[in-house]
Amino acid sequence: MNLPVAHPMRVEFSEERVTRATQLLSTRIEIRRERQNPQRLAQIDVRVQMPLRRQGTVAGLSGAAVACCVVGLVTCLVKVLPFNRFGIDPDLVTALAGPVVAGLVYLGVRRIKHRVTRVAK
Repeated sequence: MNLPVAHPMRVEFSEERVTRATQLLSTRIEIRRERQNPQRLAQIDVRVQMPLRRQGTVAGLSGAAVACCVVGLVTCLVKVLPFNRFGIDPDLVTALAGPVVAGLVYLGVRRIKHRVTRVAK
């Protein structure tokens, strides 16, 4: 074999092997990325949902605080108004106001939440 001719052929053959190996490695990397993408998207989705859940919890607690304050105001109002003249126990009015106010606050928070989610979509 003639050395001046064989050497360039070997170099060319080596370059082709390196090119094929590089392409094979690139293909393997792409396949791994494609497998990891759904997992990463799922992780991102979970991370996005966490603040929304916290926000919902805070809204619920705020609703409970508002209901408590409104029941307190109703209690003060019942003590001032003359319910005893009509044969109505002020404590009974206060006791009935609790669930009614809590239900109204719940419906109000729910309505606002639906409006916000409708606008966000």
